[in-house]
Amino acid sequence: MPVTASSSAVPVNDLPPIVLLVEDDVDTLDMYGSFLETAGFWVAPSTSAQQGREIAIELKPDVIVTDIGFEGDPLGADFIRSLQARPDTRRIPLIVVTGLPNDKVPTDAREQADVFRRKPLPAARLLDDIRVLLDRSHDLRDRSTRNVESAQRLAEKSTKLLARGAEIRARVESATAACPGCGKALEWIERGKIGGIEYDYYRWCVKGCGLFCFDRAGERWVKLA
Repeated sequence: MPVTASSSAVPVNDLPPIVLLVEDDVDTLDMYGSFLETAGFWVAPSTSAQQGREIAIELKPDVIVTDIGFEGDPLGADFIRSLQARPDTRRIPLIVVTGLPNDKVPTDAREQADVFRRKPLPAARLLDDIRVLLDRSHDLRDRSTRNVESAQRLAEKSTKLLARGAEIRARVESATAACPGCGKALEWIERGKIGGIEYDYYRWCVKGCGLFCFDRAGERWVKLA
């Protein structure tokens, strides 16, 4: 991102589109969030309908992506209704992504969504939907009215989101490692440092080759047992 939390002023018109993600599954939230950030969006994450409503009112995002089943309840439907009831949020493009069965999806939630998708939804498909809505929307906010204070808060949140996105990407990259003994996939555990050297640690090889870690700087495997 060209803007950092240490910036003294943020050019408001230079801000990228803001996407509000409302999803109670943290892994899904992180996956979509890091993918959209890589594509150049600001991402405001939320794990609850109530928190999502507060963020939507404060930030007026360009697009909202939300589930409608939180811990088994269709609370997201109430979230959508609350957005539709407010003049300042009802025109924000809305994407609903849910794993609820059809008979559990409230009719008005489906009708009020600009895009309705079923889980699992690839992140690339979600990105395409967001871009289509942004191109199609004729009622985006005039960014010249956004105050610098709000932009600064977004910049401060960005550093945490970028760090989390980097961690998720590292986890995905590491999870594709193959055992140096037999070539079978190794299950990644964590990343850590010993003596200033950064290692990726994996579980025992299922074929019995041993227990390994990977020296990232030296790009070499180390057999622990």
